[in-house]
Amino acid sequence: MGDETDRTRLEGQVAAAERQLNVVRDKNRLLDRQLASAGANNARLVAMLERTREEILALKSGLEKDGDTPFS
Repeated sequence: MGDETDRTRLEGQVAAAERQLNVVRDKNRLLDRQLASAGANNARLVAMLERTREEILALKSGLEKDGDTPFS
């Protein structure tokens, strides 16, 4: 009877470990999706900031030209 009890206990522990492993895998998949989404958002923000910087530089250049004297 002792061997059967040990076996049942071990089977229960294995089943619990498999459930925990599945939970960890699910969390890992969720984190992977969140990381991919954050990466895509960062890429969009970088592109937007670069465009904004270019626009600011163009506006600054235009203002500097407007501020120049006509014969300089």
